[in-house]
Amino acid sequence: MRSLAVISPTSASFTGDGDLPADDPLAVGVYLAAGEALTNAVKHSGATEITIVLDVDADTVRIVLRDNGIGDLRQVPPSLSSRVDTFRGSAQVHGLVGQGTTVTITAGRGIGGGR
Repeated sequence: MRSLAVISPTSASFTGDGDLPADDPLAVGVYLAAGEALTNAVKHSGATEITIVLDVDADTVRIVLRDNGIGDLRQVPPSLSSRVDTFRGSAQVHGLVGQGTTVTITAGRGIGGGR
């Protein structure tokens, strides 16, 4: 996840609590979903700052991406929904006009990453 913040063309920061081992099948899916959410923010939000927060515990992986862009996102974009579906996770968006957008991606830990 840190690498996503580093390569982002928009200023991005990363914080994390916990980690996924590289050989965990969920790691790739979560990384790709976070990358999709970041790409959408860079392309469509007009944001100047993005934060990425990873929280991993024994049962759940959660990624929260916040931007300071235009907001007003009312549903999860189909491209992100497809990514999240690959590991049977969920995604939620919240954005108020002029107050940016928050995308939360959640997955249960376990076989295939599903719950």
